[in-house]
Amino acid sequence: MNKLNPYESPETVADADADAISRGTRPLASHDESPAVSTRNTLVPRLIAAILDNVIAMTLGMLAAKSLDEDMLAMQLLLCVAVYLGYYFLFERFISRTPGKALTGLVVIQFDGGRCTWRQSLIRTCFRLLEVNPVLLGAIPAAICILTSSHHQRLGDRIARTIVVPSRRVPKRHK
Repeated sequence: MNKLNPYESPETVADADADAISRGTRPLASHDESPAVSTRNTLVPRLIAAILDNVIAMTLGMLAAKSLDEDMLAMQLLLCVAVYLGYYFLFERFISRTPGKALTGLVVIQFDGGRCTWRQSLIRTCFRLLEVNPVLLGAIPAAICILTSSHHQRLGDRIARTIVVPSRRVPKRHK
């Protein structure tokens, strides 16, 4: 029996979930669903990691922008943003953590405990434009989402079905 619809058979729900997963559109984590790994005690390390990562990513973006001629202001801005976002996307995709997260002992994993995929890394990175945008109140939207979420997820995490957890809690096969 399905909790949401007691008249729907479990086979129908399983088939719908399998279809959604095959299309790459897994359902979002519900509020009563628990992640495979606890997110407890991640707030302070996550804040430290965010500060470190922003300093590194912005420095790299500024250095890349300064490599272009000063009369190419639009290209400088575009390159700065691309390097900044690329920093998060590439690190989280290939090693499931940024240098700031590595220094604070954190790792990004799927809600079910698996490694972060290309799609999930891309979703997290794109939502960073909304949640950690200096024009749109800085990191305040992300902080509010993390503080109010039962699993300490920002909006990008919720949509991507990822969580940030201490790496020592992740089973060896997922690292």
